[in-house]
Amino acid sequence: MTTVITILLCSIVILFYKPVNARQCYICSCNYDWDTEEGSCSETNFNTSCLIRNVTGSYCTVDSYYVGNYERRDFSAIQLTTKYQDSHFFEAVETIALGDSKWSATVITSLTYSCDWDLCNTYSISEYLPYTFQITIDESVLNYNLIDSQQFAEKCNECFGCIKDISVTLCSIKTCTHGLCSIDEIHNYAPTASNNCTYNFYSVCIPSVDNNTRPYVRIHAVYYIDLPGDKQVEISEVDLRCSKDFCNTIEVVEILKNNVQMNINITQDFQPSRPIVTTAVPDPKTTTPDSAATISSGVMIIVYFMLALLIA
Repeated sequence: MTTVITILLCSIVILFYKPVNARQCYICSCNYDWDTEEGSCSETNFNTSCLIRNVTGSYCTVDSYYVGNYERRDFSAIQLTTKYQDSHFFEAVETIALGDSKWSATVITSLTYSCDWDLCNTYSISEYLPYTFQITIDESVLNYNLIDSQQFAEKCNECFGCIKDISVTLCSIKTCTHGLCSIDEIHNYAPTASNNCTYNFYSVCIPSVDNNTRPYVRIHAVYYIDLPGDKQVEISEVDLRCSKDFCNTIEVVEILKNNVQMNINITQDFQPSRPIVTTAVPDPKTTTPDSAATISSGVMIIVYFMLALLIA
């Protein structure tokens, strides 16, 4: 009988053991129209409809995606990856486009907040997120490198490059009548033998664009909240469309990166910080089907152990 009790207690410990990289995250989504100030995003809806899920090997995240004045918010979890230096960060994709006569204010495409402790992807984080991160580049830098008084490009570089030395010339000259030059940078999140290079990009001509197609620069950046100052900012990708002849070079991309200015607004009202120890206990009322299945399987295992010992 003593053996049965010992095995039973050990089985219970194993069943409810929480791995070091396991945590709870909120899982739900909502939408909001900033023009009409209407939508399903509210703290009340969040508290009543958001699930709490037990996840392993994942970060908790808040993602905001913008199309015009429409916003979609996702509260979720993403798998751990070597893409990031740390799991506590802000991530932004923002665009600066040329208007009729000058460059417009930065437009947000997406914003992400990531964290690695229990229930850290809260609704209050999502309300603060649009004001945390703004990217700018001086107009004189944009004018000189991307347009230089040309409304349309006539000649562009054309190539696909994966190089370690910025001085290496790979591109051919492409006639680009009434067009724009384009370069898209490719960030090597998982380097292989074929793409393990410092500069990975492709440059093309976009011919015969209409008068409403304007030059722009799109910047993908990450701000690591807890890393030292010299490692906090990472500009992972810069993509651009430009009207100056031969403007679509990796040299121009690097010039823009060096001139990026970031306004990070982390005020006293918003100071997310990692706890030293996370001791949150799963709430039975909010256990998801995946968790419930795990618990049921564990209970069955215990029952089988007990029956086997009793029969023996």
